[in-house]
Amino acid sequence: MGLNVAVSVRNLTAEYHTRRGSKVTALENLSFDVYEGEFVSIIGPSGCGKSTLLKVVSGLLPATSGEVYIKGRKIVGPGRDVGMAFQSPNLLPWRTAVQNVLLPIEILGLDIKDYTEKTRDLLKLVGLEGFEDKDPRHLSGGMQQRVSLCRALIYDPSLLLLDEPFGALDAMTREEMNLELLRIWSVKKKTVLFVTHSIPESAFLSDRVLVLSRRPGTLIHVEEVSLHRPRSLKMMASQRFLDHTNVLREKIGAKVVTE
Repeated sequence: MGLNVAVSVRNLTAEYHTRRGSKVTALENLSFDVYEGEFVSIIGPSGCGKSTLLKVVSGLLPATSGEVYIKGRKIVGPGRDVGMAFQSPNLLPWRTAVQNVLLPIEILGLDIKDYTEKTRDLLKLVGLEGFEDKDPRHLSGGMQQRVSLCRALIYDPSLLLLDEPFGALDAMTREEMNLELLRIWSVKKKTVLFVTHSIPESAFLSDRVLVLSRRPGTLIHVEEVSLHRPRSLKMMASQRFLDHTNVLREKIGAKVVTE
């Protein structure tokens, strides 16, 4: 992990209006840094502004006040420094895995031929060799999320923003995808900002876990995860892992496991 700051959030407040016109303050006076190559998770109560934060960092949603910088560049709109993946893979059903990965290249107006080999290399990296020309109906939920991760990586962004990417998967597939994500992260050396509702998932994946308060979300705790890497599922039974998850549960007001 490098010591250079990849993402800097400074005194961020984010407000939006509901369909009925009422104003909601999602985030208030939020500040933190993420370093290059770091894996940072964000947890907190439902509605605390986690997804809003990713939208602001990505440039999809403007800050009401405060600033966000990526590698020193102030964010004023979407840019190629950022790749995003969501809880739903959002694959186009009439396109193959390769064609879905190449979609951002088409949108950016780049030459598809320059990225076709890279697309196949990415699909091979995530274990989808042989499925390049399959459409989503022939792919499991976990396989679809792998395609979604490849799509987020295709134009080589420095920052990955992942919003509950495994939340809709069954428990076994989710654990498999956690290991897969860590493997991809170790190979691609990206900075990751990961939103999850799962306390164990946040501790297992991360270098640090940021805990947000109830809405309006602000930073109330930073948990430095002391588990060594590479991580294995066996670590989730260790006392050190349980200590981390207990602290995180306590900070967001959930019941602490004592057994």
